[in-house]
Amino acid sequence: TLVEELRVLPSVPLPPRGKVMDKREAGSDAHSNAKKHARAIIHIDLDCFYAQVEMVAEPELRDKPLGIQQKNIIVTCNYPARARGVGKLQRLKSAFEACPELVIRNGSDLKRYREASEKILSQLKTFTPRVERLGLDEFFLDVTDVLRAPPEGLDLEDEELFGANEGFAPHLYRGDKKLILVETQTGTKSHVPTRTQKVEHCRCGCWRRLQLGSRLAQKIRGRLYSVLGYTASAGISVSKMIAKLSGELHKPNQQTTMLPAYVTEFLSALRVRKLPGCGYSSARKLKELDIEYVHQLRQVSQKKLIYVLGDQIGARLYRLCRGDDPSPVVLREKEKTMSEEDSFLGSDHPADVESRISRLLHDLLDRVDTRFCRHGDLPSLIRLTIRDRAAAKRKGQSSNGYFGGRSSKQVAVEVGTFHPTESKQREDRLIGILMQLFFKLVRVCEEEETWCLSQKQRNETRERESVRHHQFDDDAVIDTTTALTNAHD
Repeated sequence: TLVEELRVLPSVPLPPRGKVMDKREAGSDAHSNAKKHARAIIHIDLDCFYAQVEMVAEPELRDKPLGIQQKNIIVTCNYPARARGVGKLQRLKSAFEACPELVIRNGSDLKRYREASEKILSQLKTFTPRVERLGLDEFFLDVTDVLRAPPEGLDLEDEELFGANEGFAPHLYRGDKKLILVETQTGTKSHVPTRTQKVEHCRCGCWRRLQLGSRLAQKIRGRLYSVLGYTASAGISVSKMIAKLSGELHKPNQQTTMLPAYVTEFLSALRVRKLPGCGYSSARKLKELDIEYVHQLRQVSQKKLIYVLGDQIGARLYRLCRGDDPSPVVLREKEKTMSEEDSFLGSDHPADVESRISRLLHDLLDRVDTRFCRHGDLPSLIRLTIRDRAAAKRKGQSSNGYFGGRSSKQVAVEVGTFHPTESKQREDRLIGILMQLFFKLVRVCEEEETWCLSQKQRNETRERESVRHHQFDDDAVIDTTTALTNAHD
């Protein structure tokens, strides 16, 4: 109601320092930005999530260096371990060399991490139903409506509590410090310099909206810790992209609010890979045009980007590099895909591959059955993905080949194929389907008795002749992933 809105926003304070505008200019500025800045988005990112789940289960681990192991890799670690030189995706031997006192917990079974993620999601939904989960440990919240009319008991009006930071819960990005953002996939750093231009804040109301949003984010983080024992970092802004990038500026267990006035200059110094949707392939094509940074991307016309990257990606990156991200927070009550993956060394026999696929399928079917009991629906598609790390490393897709060399095949399955009745026959039937997909991805070199990626899967690489008869030896790794898409979503 109007009364409630007046209670929440008793006065909309003007942002400090800025260009003095006449009434017509101020009105025009507010009107033009009203739609772009209409939302308040919070991005919640759980700190070292897998490690935190273990630390909540065993509180004595909180101050000890802790690593989560999957096979011979440390997939993540807590901050005491990082302070001693342990990093993500580090080999176990190297991690112990850096930190001999490292405590290890096995993270191969993701069930407890999924259960923890569900508990976190339930807590977030007590603040707003508009929650989108990204993976297991990241969440977007659209709190625009909540800030218009906070529910009873949610007090965001304590001006004295936040007065030292211009009314914002710390931190408020002002561009007055040099900061670094790191690309998760490659480890490449983007250096964000200090502000060089005068900031002119708009008068559309986003200042007050994000001010209250920052206070709400702090309360959300406090709730997650007090109820569940988890710390989280947060970003607050007017779009999903900027909220997510903002949250990376101060970690762990901190938050950052970014006002629209700072977005353009903030984005300029970032590498294009930091823009959502700009993957390895798109970044490689842009690099061929001598484009590595966002400020360079802005110099390219939309028409040229579409020509180089395609309609969807080209148009999207044209908007994102200008800070324009209208993508909504998408509410998903059910997963659209389910997947399991594993990595292993030196596979050279079909029986070995079938055994590994069987183990993956067993874990995946447990999840399918749980979903069927809960929602009554079944998958209609199955996909197999393999990753040839050795070939990816040779092609320069990454330093260790982990994020490159993917090849996939998928097939639709008959209705009822995944039904839990007669589970043994179901598993045999699906293994047969997956092995057929595998042989389409990989051919057997009988004369060498080893696996080779098919020529068809390499037809876009410049080195296809040199890798045509590549063997998977003891230094090569194949990652297998099975994924399911639900027919009813």
